[in-house]
Amino acid sequence: MVTPLPDGECWCGCGAQTGLGKYFKPGHDRFAEAALVKMRYGGVTGLLIAHGFGPGQENVSEAWGRWRDSSDDNPDAFGEAAAQR
Repeated sequence: MVTPLPDGECWCGCGAQTGLGKYFKPGHDRFAEAALVKMRYGGVTGLLIAHGFGPGQENVSEAWGRWRDSSDDNPDAFGEAAAQR
């Protein structure tokens, strides 16, 4: 995935100017993240279910540990949940 370079404007859409090399004003990344999760999935529970996590499915804490501990940030470290993304 190619990440675009920061352009000086806050990516949350507020229109504020950011510092050099920044995508967001402080805290605005969390707003954008929460708003997107709410709009697309109805909340964190919906996000987890949509990606194969939750009771009786993949354990997100265990998957995070495998991903975090992988030496090459291998996306396959998520196991079965990765196939559902």
